[in-house]
Parts: sequence; structure tokens; C-alpha cells
Amino acid sequence: IDRLARLINDVLDFQKLGSGKMQFNIQQHDVAEVVDDACRSMATFAEKRGVKLSIKLAEDLPKAVFDSDRIIQVLTNLINNAIKFTPKGGQVSVDVRVQGPELVFQVSDTGMGIPKEALPKIFERFYRVQRPGKEIGGTGLGLAIVNRIVTAHGGRIEVESELNKGTTFTVSIPLAGPPKSEPLLEGADEKIENVVVDG
Repeated sequence: IDRLARLINDVLDFQKLGSGKMQFNIQQHDVAEVVDDACRSMATFAEKRGVKLSIKLAEDLPKAVFDSDRIIQVLTNLINNAIKFTPKGGQVSVDVRVQGPELVFQVSDTGMGIPKEALPKIFERFYRVQRPGKEIGGTGLGLAIVNRIVTAHGGRIEVESELNKGTTFTVSIPLAGPPKSEPLLEGADEKIENVVVDG
């Protein structure tokens, strides 16, 4: 039931993002507060899994323009995945800095890593990395949603990974906020009932 509820919520979010119907509340925010909110919401899960969660913020971070709820959604998704795929005793770190005109968030872990052949596919909807003997629950939509939220902010997301050593996701968004543009329309005419979920 829980997985079905997550799937329904994720499908609805994905459809809203794809049709340009998701509302974004773009305002100026204190970056440190937003990162702290995201990490505090994941602290109990990290503790339960025996994973150390740490934050590293660059000094004198300026305020930035973005939708705080959606960026928290991005961070919690990435942190949640990092914790899930990191064995007990491992570490997950959140590093935030400014690089030129961009605000950069990095979520790194010391987990099992992602196979090289899977990296180009991980942002596709419903794609789940095959891990024989290590099945971990999920809807297969989290990273697709993250990618669309980041894109809607005029940003980009990149990933680096090495098997049995860890993974780093890097999200970069403009400090000044997303550029004025038309909403995302890709997939607007796709119907939920035509989507087949494997497993």
C-alpha cells in the first residue's frame, strides 16, 4: 500500500511537471536553512540505517532564487537514495557551494555505486538499476522527477559513480533564479493509463 501511494504521488508529480501544470513558488531563500531542513528530515532514516550524514556549507553563502519546497524535494530524494544504497557504517555527505553564477549542491555516498552501463538511463522514468540479490524498493520515478525540477529551474544534474566505492550527484542551478521561458511541455499528451509499471 505504501509503495502504491508513493507511486501514485510520483506519477502525479511527473505528469504535472511534464505538462507544465506544476506551480513553482520562486522566491529568494536562505540556502543554508533549506539544506538544513532537507538534512534534518533525513537524519532519523540515516541513523536507523547506521549511515553518517554530514553537511558542508561554503562560508558566506549568498541567498538564491528558487522554489524551496521543490529544491528540498530534490535534496531529500538524492539523500534518501544515497542512504538506501550505502551499507551500515558508510557515509553520505551534502556539500553546497557557489561556482560562478550557479549554486551547486553535491550529494555523495560511500555506497554500492551504479554500473557504468546504467548511468545514461537513471533519469528515465520507471528505470531501476538491476542489482541481483540487492532489491531495494522504489517507484523508479524519483530521479526523473528530480531531473525535471532541476531543469525547470534552468539547471542541470550530473552523476559520477564507481561500483563498490560510491556515487556523487551534482545539481547546479542559477543563483538568480530560472530564466523566463515556456513551461515544460514534453509528454503533455501522455496518459497515465498507458504507462506500464514492471513489478
